[in-house]
Amino acid sequence: MSRRPRRSTPGSATSPHEGTPFADLVETGSVAEARAADKVRKEGKDCVMQDGDVVEFRFGV
Repeated sequence: MSRRPRRSTPGSATSPHEGTPFADLVETGSVAEARAADKVRKEGKDCVMQDGDVVEFRFGV
């Protein structure tokens, strides 16, 4: 069985992580609200983290 290669382009469904600035997270009150307000960035593995980013890493187990 062959596996399909993963895409790691920014904004794709298989992005390695999502990040949002801490100030935006406090302003919205939760990660779900930050997503609804479009404050969460979906980025690929080549992105540069900013100071104060709250990050959720995604990986397949």
